[in-house]
This record gives sequence, C-alpha cells and structure tokens, in this order.
Amino acid sequence: MPKKPNTPCIAKFIHSEDASTSVLLEVFIDTGANAFMMIMMVMIIIIQEEIKSVITQISNMLKKKQLEKLIIFSLTSASHVYVENGLKILHLNT
Repeated sequence: MPKKPNTPCIAKFIHSEDASTSVLLEVFIDTGANAFMMIMMVMIIIIQEEIKSVITQISNMLKKKQLEKLIIFSLTSASHVYVENGLKILHLNT
C-alpha cells in the first residue's frame, strides 16, 4: 500500500448569516502516519481583531494532541492561519 503524502490539514467552515462567526465543522488532522481523523467541532470567530484568541485555541489543541501542523482558511477572507507546533504563526492574504 503506497504511503499517504504528508499534506497540510484542512479545516472546513460554514459561515453564519452575518459572516462574523464561522463554525469549524471538521478538523482533519494529517499526522503523516495515520489516516485523517476528526478532532472536534469548535465555534470560532474569524475577525482580524480576534485572531489571537483563535490561535490560542488551536495552539492548545495542537499541544494536547501533539500535532505537527494545521491550516485554517476562511472562505470569505481567503486568508490562512498556519500553526506549527503551537508556536510559529503566519497570516497569509492570498
């Protein structure tokens, strides 16, 4: 059986009516060794001013599960938050 490629995780969002909050429906974690697994459902706020609290939540998840990397993307802003080992954060507007 071929080895699964080590690709980033994808978090899928469904946006609320006012577009100020998003429900993080599925967080699929690619450990590089195992298949994708769903961690939990989380309600987060996708607002520039609130991004630090989101990072804190994700970082805590990463530390507890000892995950390597996670990418969250907002369909409305098309921005990415990259968290590596709960420490390194990049905010990319593409």
